[in-house]
Amino acid sequence: MRKKLFFLVSFLVVGSTSLSAFYPELVDQLHQSKRCPGCNLTGANLASFQLVNGVLAGAHMERADLHESDLSNGDLRNIRADEANFELVSLKSANFSGAYLDGASFHLAQAAYSLWQGAKLAAVNFSYSELVHSNFSGAEAAKANWTGANLAHSQGAGVNARGAVFTKAILSESSWVEARFQGADFGHAILRESNFQGANFTGANLKDADFKGSDLSAAFWSDGRVCKPGSVGVCK
Repeated sequence: MRKKLFFLVSFLVVGSTSLSAFYPELVDQLHQSKRCPGCNLTGANLASFQLVNGVLAGAHMERADLHESDLSNGDLRNIRADEANFELVSLKSANFSGAYLDGASFHLAQAAYSLWQGAKLAAVNFSYSELVHSNFSGAEAAKANWTGANLAHSQGAGVNARGAVFTKAILSESSWVEARFQGADFGHAILRESNFQGANFTGANLKDADFKGSDLSAAFWSDGRVCKPGSVGVCK
């Protein structure tokens, strides 16, 4: 009986260790080849790594530190990087589609033309990041922070951004058809010449938000009204 108990405890300890710790040799592999799909890099220090065109699809990178790294054109599809640090990272044309990134920080990231379709982005910090021409369609981004972010020319059809913060953000000439913005904060945001058809702004803060030239047809306004077809710039 004691032997069985010993082996059971040993199995649980070894199993939990393998799930929570990364292998240092994988960091070396990534540094040399820029490829480590599916690798366990949980908590790894990857700060300032040069990983242009890197392949990390499906990797486990929870709580990893990648600040000031260059992941431009990187394949980061389906990675699990909750609470990871991507601050000041270069992410131009990087692909995060289907990634799990809850609680991660992309503060001041340079991520033009990046892809985030279907990604899990709850409470992610995108403050003051450059995200022009990016695609957030279908992403789950409740309570994400886009304060001061530049999202001009981006797409976000069907995105769930309930309770998100867009204070002073730029969303001009972008498309957010049927996006869910309930309770979001758009104070002083610039949202000109954009498509918000069917978007839901119920309970959102729209004080001093600039919707000049934007299509608000069938959108649900902050006071619960449904904007009439042909509503441009203001909810009629």
